[in-house]
Amino acid sequence: TGHSFGEPTGQSGQPDQSGQPDHTELLAAAAQLQLQGVKWVWVRLGQRGSLLVLPSSVMAFSSVAPKEVMDVTGAGDALLGAFLAALLREYSPEQAGKVAHTAAALTVASPDTVVQDLNWKRLGLNDND
Repeated sequence: TGHSFGEPTGQSGQPDQSGQPDHTELLAAAAQLQLQGVKWVWVRLGQRGSLLVLPSSVMAFSSVAPKEVMDVTGAGDALLGAFLAALLREYSPEQAGKVAHTAAALTVASPDTVVQDLNWKRLGLNDND
């Protein structure tokens, strides 16, 4: 399927009166990207997880806590790469998002920018999935 992806820039997500993060500004930026033809917008929130804004829904993903943070370089690339690889294997966007956050956690726990043994087995999946 021909998906287009976008990512809004800027800071938001400060807690509102209830103590919950307020993502109003980020969701508005995502809506603007969608008006320009971007179908899926992934708002990455660092260690607070991410929001995947689809045409008809918003999915919130929690980050996966790494055993130890060695270096955050490459985490975003690992996240997006694993997400796209999972989609190509016909995972749902929700399943792919979970796989992606696991890949990011494994990456930040490594001193290497690219984790050489980042594979389906390491992500807790079968090669046949």
